[in-house]
Amino acid sequence: MSRINVPSVKVIHYADPFCPWSLASEPALRRIKEVYQDRIALEYRMGGAVEEITRWMGEMGLDHEKAIELHRSIIQHTKMPFDVSFITKTRLKSSYPACRAVKAAQLKNEEKGVLYLRRLMDHVLVKAQELTDDAFTKIAKEVGLSSTLVSDMNSAKVKNEFEKDLKAMREDGADFVCAIVVNAQGEKAIVEHAFDSRSLEETIERMVPGLPKYAPCEISEYFEKHKGELIPAREIAVVYGITEDEAERKFSSLKLRILEYAGSRFWCKEGK
Repeated sequence: MSRINVPSVKVIHYADPFCPWSLASEPALRRIKEVYQDRIALEYRMGGAVEEITRWMGEMGLDHEKAIELHRSIIQHTKMPFDVSFITKTRLKSSYPACRAVKAAQLKNEEKGVLYLRRLMDHVLVKAQELTDDAFTKIAKEVGLSSTLVSDMNSAKVKNEFEKDLKAMREDGADFVCAIVVNAQGEKAIVEHAFDSRSLEETIERMVPGLPKYAPCEISEYFEKHKGELIPAREIAVVYGITEDEAERKFSSLKLRILEYAGSRFWCKEGK
């Protein structure tokens, strides 16, 4: 009988397709998945950043110009590019439907749900395009999910699962910037900045001493695993522990499409 590897540690991140901090955390979260492989379980929960945009902006003390300034500061802090005007361009009213769409995807297939989350982030944060029912369906099909996802995301089951995530986030005292590391004994440690791969790895090593680490896959394989995604040099730099200039030089030998959004370049391996 074959041995089943049980993860030694779980990392929880509360995310939202419309949250720039979620996109900024992707490189570090993907790095730990590469270096710890099946010894780590990465769990994305939906935190529902914006229930209603006008109320949210009022609570945050933001108008559209101040929101743009906030988003510019996130880019300066994390080096992860996105369109700072996405709120206006996407006509964002609430991020809750997008969160429910991810929950619906996760209930069908956890791995495809993670890919779906990233594609939604690319769509609204990088391309700054509106999330219509057609867009939800098209992106679902691109990652191999059922075209019924739009109806599924409004089901009682999905709404209940989303409410569980919201409740868990409150109970954990978490936000969209942090990650929570949980070892096999159920002990928890909060990493304040999920986008900081060094802090994540140091916390994991402290919680689970001696956990084996591996070299990430070849960059060509990384792009193959993430076909269709918009990947900036920053992501590869973090995952592989190199500079962005070195990452771009390595891209030159790969058959990748270069796309530009909001003044930043992204590389994409086309296909599904």
